[in-house]
Amino acid sequence: YLIDFVGIKENYDKTTDDYLKELNRFNQSDFNTQDNLKDMFADRNILEKDIKNAYDDLFNYPIDDIEDMTSSIVNISVMNELLKVSHAINTLKERYNLIRTSNDLKILSLKEKIDIEKISKISSMLNKKAKHLHALKNINEPKNPNDLIILEDLIALLNFKIEFKESKELRFKEKEEISAKYKQAKEMLEKSPDKQDKEIQKISKELSKLIQEPLTNHNFDGISHSYSVIISQLKQHKDQTTHLLNKYDNDLSYAITHKRLHDRLMEENISKGIFTLLSTLKKALDARISKRQEILNEETTLKTAIKAELRDAFNKNPSLKDLQKEKEFIAQTLFNELTQNHHQGNSHA
Repeated sequence: YLIDFVGIKENYDKTTDDYLKELNRFNQSDFNTQDNLKDMFADRNILEKDIKNAYDDLFNYPIDDIEDMTSSIVNISVMNELLKVSHAINTLKERYNLIRTSNDLKILSLKEKIDIEKISKISSMLNKKAKHLHALKNINEPKNPNDLIILEDLIALLNFKIEFKESKELRFKEKEEISAKYKQAKEMLEKSPDKQDKEIQKISKELSKLIQEPLTNHNFDGISHSYSVIISQLKQHKDQTTHLLNKYDNDLSYAITHKRLHDRLMEENISKGIFTLLSTLKKALDARISKRQEILNEETTLKTAIKAELRDAFNKNPSLKDLQKEKEFIAQTLFNELTQNHHQGNSHA
């Protein structure tokens, strides 16, 4: 008898490979153990029906081709559709052992199209797309028109752009150029020490609109130039922030309080007065903090100290009387920044 050892070995290798991938996925993923235990005692026909329903939900998606499936996921614009696809893929993920062992013809045809590696890749892409749609919703449909843009949402949009390249009609050089600008803008936003800064918020709003512009050969030059302008604005803002930080010995709390007060008063000629007041306040509070660091963890004591030193600073500098009307704002802002930066580990320089 002639035995096809080659065929046996190929099947054995494939089965072993599938098993190892399954085992690795089980160990590394956020696999729901309770669901799996429940499946062990569930009716096989019900589980197979779940698989077939999931397969039907994925009927219009090219699940056998990762590149085409990536394009399809990138183009999903409605959260309900994304949830439907995600639920179907998760069902296949959870029931994969049954897919491997089933003799049902429909499930066998599914098995030919998809394996655990593809399922895991598709699942990962769906998670990224969910973050992308969630970030878009936060930016385009704020609960309050005056809500600040959350930079993490903007960074999520940039991350998505970086990972899932622009339209295929762009040349390689253009894709690389625009991708480099995404990365540069993202890095600068991530390093911005003051996420609520008025200028950063203004730039972020411009950037969020630009990110959502479809990029084609026809508008590439204009959009690329717009990114260059935004990057230039971010650089200029960084230089201004660095200059202000240097004036306050790299103490972010005072630099931010300075900017907030300056924006509130919106008069260039009082900038010098702001620095005189805050530097006097900083010197006095630094002395207190150096003697007793615990003050930064004591709300009442810190607020009392700020108000006392603020009063003293106004008494010593009569020329700062125009700023006295803002003493409550200054005290609250400085308190917020001192405690926040202390808890984040960027405290007192």
